[in-house]
Amino acid sequence: MKFPGLLTLSLVTTFCAVLLSACGGGDDKDPTANPVPPTATAEVIAEASRPPAVTVEASPTTEPDVTATDTSVQTPAENGTPVAVTVILTDYRISAFQKEFEVGKTYSFTIQNNGGVPHQFLIEPAGAVNQPLTAGDQTALVTGIAPGATVTLTWTFAEAGSYQFASHEANYYEQGMVQGPITVR
Repeated sequence: MKFPGLLTLSLVTTFCAVLLSACGGGDDKDPTANPVPPTATAEVIAEASRPPAVTVEASPTTEPDVTATDTSVQTPAENGTPVAVTVILTDYRISAFQKEFEVGKTYSFTIQNNGGVPHQFLIEPAGAVNQPLTAGDQTALVTGIAPGATVTLTWTFAEAGSYQFASHEANYYEQGMVQGPITVR
């Protein structure tokens, strides 16, 4: 062989050409094929794939079994409407951004089950196990919240103290489905 450098150059060039053709070269994708913009966050993607929420108003005849205080005996918030609190349930986690509350103020807890299994939501003393708060004949408890459902619990804290949000459905509490301490002043 008189030109070994030429043979090496020829082999490298062929290898690169094969590699580039395997990777594709053009951007011939349909721009409408991916409905999620490239700058979307994981939360936006998850929200887009989630089924629409179903709102269930608390009443004695509505499933799931929702128990809430009678608003006629509650002290309303300063402007007469309850303070809105959002609670997100996922499989084995409770997330509420508000963790401080006031005695005598009425709170409207909007509880959304973003998990794949039914959940419950209750407010109980910190460290308690399945001991929801009560006021008269009312209980701070919502059961049977189906996946994708949203329910509302209206509650007024009567005493200051340390509380927690929890789910004691099946063994979810043991799997970490508790958020606390929640402080009431």
